[in-house]
Amino acid sequence: MAGESKVKVEMKVGDLVRIRMPRGAEYPEVIGVVTNLTHFHRRRIGVAWMDGDGSIDQEPYSSLEVISEAR
Repeated sequence: MAGESKVKVEMKVGDLVRIRMPRGAEYPEVIGVVTNLTHFHRRRIGVAWMDGDGSIDQEPYSSLEVISEAR
């Protein structure tokens, strides 16, 4: 689309991610696995969080941090 900048996403399916938290935030860290990039055009990436509910959430990629890359 005209006027939109191209964004390079350095995440891929299978990467382990966590939510970027502000410095000093006191939230429990939950790790997730990137499951899909199908909503990337909406700036979202599918993540299966390991918090026990089994759902895949479409998270804004700008709020995610890769902690271990898939091979």
